[in-house]
Amino acid sequence: MKITFGIKYIGKNLENTIQEDKRYFKWALEQDNLIKNDEEKKYIENYFDNNSADEYYFNFGKYKGKSLTWIRKYKFSYLLHLKKEFDKNENKDNFEDLRNILNDIFSKDDIIENLELEVA
Repeated sequence: MKITFGIKYIGKNLENTIQEDKRYFKWALEQDNLIKNDEEKKYIENYFDNNSADEYYFNFGKYKGKSLTWIRKYKFSYLLHLKKEFDKNENKDNFEDLRNILNDIFSKDDIIENLELEVA
């Protein structure tokens, strides 16, 4: 299904694009009369009903709008970089939620597996 609203992704494949920029589509649903095609709107609503609402989305930096799951899968080295920066600046309370998420990720034994996936 092709996207028929907005400017950012018009004409692109909805099924693929929604996975790349969930934040945009959540925003689009909140806008009155932006999504005029009922089929598109229903697809997007169902997508969010069936996927975790607890997903963390980056609201800063190079991957703004991307989900933690996407970055973990495709750009794991970026998470390593963030962890290193957060460890240097432990006293700062900025991004406390993300700091806790990264601590959880890096306390697990899947770091090597994630790096191998990114290199592949």
